[in-house]
Amino acid sequence: GDGGGGGMGMSSSSAATSASASAGASAASRPLEEVHTPLPAVPSSFPELRTKTEPELQVLAGVDEELEAFAMSQESAASFVGVLTDTRADNLEKARANLAMEAKVRELRERLAELKAEVRENKARLDARLAEQRAAAARYSPAALVAGIARAADAADDATTRLSSELLEGVAAGDLRGWSDRYIEARTHYHIKAAKAEVLKRNGFVPA
Repeated sequence: GDGGGGGMGMSSSSAATSASASAGASAASRPLEEVHTPLPAVPSSFPELRTKTEPELQVLAGVDEELEAFAMSQESAASFVGVLTDTRADNLEKARANLAMEAKVRELRERLAELKAEVRENKARLDARLAEQRAAAARYSPAALVAGIARAADAADDATTRLSSELLEGVAAGDLRGWSDRYIEARTHYHIKAAKAEVLKRNGFVPA
């Protein structure tokens, strides 16, 4: 009989513990809610007054300090004072927490502004660097190289054309050797540049 009772008691205790744990887990999973402390009930009568003599009642009625002391001796008044004290302490704690949180939020906002400024500066530097790289790539690309060689070849060709015109117009008649040297140099320069451009095209650096 005792064994059966003990087993039943253990089962009831385990069930109670499990139920308590489940309730605790359920409460922990719910969002926190603001808790309002209920105010103590205001008594409708004061039995202590019945034990007072007439002179004592007159003192209570005529002396504010005595009446206040009597009121504060009541259980409901003590409960009110306790609630008030707890509420003030709780409000003070919340106010301090809010002030600390406000300072932290201000600090985080300032840091966020600094980070945004750093990001803008870094992005500006990156954009400038990328622009430089694109410009360098455009200057030194195969197409730009061939275009430069072609321009040099055209310039040399134009020089030989002018020299030919000078010869036909008789401008170079007084210095044929000098004219010949300049013409050969310009024409050689043209053929070298034109040959380089053609080699680059044939090797697929730029479309032919």
